[in-house]
Amino acid sequence: MEPNRGNVQALADSSAPNASAWAPDGTILFRPVPGSPLFRISAAGGKAVPIGVLGANDYSEHDPAILPDGKHILVGVRDKKGHERVEFMSLQSSETKLVLDDAGVPAYAGGFLFFIRDKKVFAQPFDLGSGKVSGAATPLADADSYSVAGRSVLAFQAVSRETRLQWFDSTGNPLGTVGQVAFHLGPRISPDGKQILFLAVDPQNEDSRDLWSLPAAGGVSTRMTFGPGSKEWSVWSPNGKYIAYGVQADGKISVLRKPSDGSGAEETLLTLGPEISFSPAVDWSPDGRYLSYDAFNINQGRMANWILPLFGDKKPFQSAPVSGSQYDGLFSPDGHWLAYFSSETGQPEVYVVPFPGPGGKYQISHGGGWQACWDKKGDLYFLSTGNQLMKAELNLSGQSLQVKSLRPLFQMNLLDVSAPLFDVTADGQRFVAVTPARAESSSISVLLNWPALLNK
Repeated sequence: MEPNRGNVQALADSSAPNASAWAPDGTILFRPVPGSPLFRISAAGGKAVPIGVLGANDYSEHDPAILPDGKHILVGVRDKKGHERVEFMSLQSSETKLVLDDAGVPAYAGGFLFFIRDKKVFAQPFDLGSGKVSGAATPLADADSYSVAGRSVLAFQAVSRETRLQWFDSTGNPLGTVGQVAFHLGPRISPDGKQILFLAVDPQNEDSRDLWSLPAAGGVSTRMTFGPGSKEWSVWSPNGKYIAYGVQADGKISVLRKPSDGSGAEETLLTLGPEISFSPAVDWSPDGRYLSYDAFNINQGRMANWILPLFGDKKPFQSAPVSGSQYDGLFSPDGHWLAYFSSETGQPEVYVVPFPGPGGKYQISHGGGWQACWDKKGDLYFLSTGNQLMKAELNLSGQSLQVKSLRPLFQMNLLDVSAPLFDVTADGQRFVAVTPARAESSSISVLLNWPALLNK
């Protein structure tokens, strides 16, 4: 049989896992970035818009499940303290009601609400009309994720967020690991190559994040951030004396900096408006005058890269605005070029533009690319959409750019999340990457007659 060779249409970007559902009327629900509410978009295309009334960035919605009437959904909600609950929500009004506390990942089948609590899948009688549960909740399996089909099939799997920070040479040979097993994201090597800054995530509450620093040669980690709020990706200043990072706290999104040796307090560089729900710091220009950050705009339904001058009126600007979602904004070693990836062509590709502009735009990747970084020689590294590490040797002169070579280096075994997962040393000879701490089980268990367990 010939495979279906129909066209694939990109509707919207989403870097948040477990956050999509397709309603009978062709509406697709999804969560575009971690920590955001749910959005809706037509399967035929169009603008993504948030569902209901937006809060003050103090909760996130995930795992939507369409109910049989096509007019209501079950959704998991996590507040800023990490408490989870299941809510019954209308797609046609602002109606929302609490169904269960201390529960997440909802689904519905055969008159029962399914949910996860304490790494177990439960089923409990549920009335579609009232949106209420009744009776007792019955545990069915130990799992981190699951799916139900029909009135009797339950598939489930245990997954792990345990990772290591692992070193590789330029051919992919492993050179050892540093630090403890934990949930790491966003590793950034310090300018002197002696420290690795990374985001430590609470695996029980992925909206709880703080920054730590670790000796690149191994040793004891040092916590860099404290206080309320979820911290996001971070960067070193060119001289290594400061770090900058995004924070979601008290209903506000801000970009902060503080001394990297812990000798001083945080300083707010920028507070963003209520239309921004996610804003990580991305890069610091070599001359120390500009900070690059990303911002997800709820009204526009997409991410964009912005540049914050650290002098003068400090008014942010876009160096290379695009029509689709745009990520990163990484300064070349001489500060005259900016690399980013965007979905403006329908799939993620890596581009380089002059900074601060204007000038031409150069597409570096072919067939998909994301997560770029520079070494100090001006070579650019990025991941293919299959997580193969690519190296682009560039000739940067004046306002022109030439790709001298583009070649794969090695296949990376990375954690399966949409987040910064690797960095390169100044000389381009070594890479630090977030890799799974243990081999993931690829097996999925299937329970073929789950109602029988309810009758016991």
